[in-house]
Amino acid sequence: MKKIIILIAFTLALVAGVYFWKNKNNNPLSEYTESYIHPIYNFSFNYPKDFTVTSIPNDGVETILVQNTITKTAAQIVISPFKGGDVNITPDIIKTDIPDIKIDNAQEIPVGPSRKGLAFISDNPAFGGRSSEAWFVFKGNLYQISTYYEFDDFLKGIFKTWKFEQK
Repeated sequence: MKKIIILIAFTLALVAGVYFWKNKNNNPLSEYTESYIHPIYNFSFNYPKDFTVTSIPNDGVETILVQNTITKTAAQIVISPFKGGDVNITPDIIKTDIPDIKIDNAQEIPVGPSRKGLAFISDNPAFGGRSSEAWFVFKGNLYQISTYYEFDDFLKGIFKTWKFEQK
């Protein structure tokens, strides 16, 4: 009887271990283990441990690169002042400033409890053709998160962990 109980306990532990290992590997966000916290704009996001984050300020505009130089996977975050107030970004707002921009498969995305942005596919020349984009306005700044179209899941992974810190 004691051997049967030990065998059942071992089997249950093995099944539970396989279940948790399998679910961990099926959840791509489990790979986003490193945190980046911006000291001025008070936002954070997670990214994979084999990536680097570099901030490049340039005359009131900041570009943040999240990249892995070995796999050539990257995304850029451009933060610039936005004079239109805190608005929910729509295709019409973008086209007012950039009339020739291509916006395909536009989807509204939540940014915090009261703000909405726009995720879309475009033809951003910085990415040599099709690009994946997520744009939103928060506290007077326009955030443009962009990557190559084939890295759309990477961009979504960053964005799913994005938070504005309360200060």
